[in-house]
Amino acid sequence: MPFTPFHFGPGLFLKSVLRTNFSFVIFVISQVLIDLEPGWNILRGRYPVHGFLHTYTGSLLIVVICLFVSRPIFKMLNRINLGRFSQSAGVYKLDGKVTFRITLVSSVIGVWSHVFLDSVMHRDVLPLFPFSESNTLLGACSLLFLHVGCIVLGGLGAATWVINECLVNRFNRRL
Repeated sequence: MPFTPFHFGPGLFLKSVLRTNFSFVIFVISQVLIDLEPGWNILRGRYPVHGFLHTYTGSLLIVVICLFVSRPIFKMLNRINLGRFSQSAGVYKLDGKVTFRITLVSSVIGVWSHVFLDSVMHRDVLPLFPFSESNTLLGACSLLFLHVGCIVLGGLGAATWVINECLVNRFNRRL
């Protein structure tokens, strides 16, 4: 299923660990961009659903697109709603300043984690194409384990983010 929110769990966990060196918003944008391919193929009735963009090599095209489109999207989102929400809730923004390096790192992690997770569950993903037409990750774990793992990572990431940004920073502001 394109645009699965399960992919967001590992990204939220990475955001809580890498903090200012990672952009969750850019990560999510890369997830949506890479899944435009299977979405389009499903609408057109094409198989395989996951094509060249769902390879480690092909996904680098999504990284290049992310470098051009994600920062303007990020800035627009911050101006519209994310900025208002974070200020009115008295909470720090989910992402601060997003540099070229942060955009590059976040989008590479985004697309490569996406290819990895899809390689485990989708028969038509060939992650090492054009170098190999096999997928040794297919079925490496059960779908239940994969989905629960993504949910647990997302929960841990959310809890860590709340502790770091809300509790610790509020305490530090009072000092």
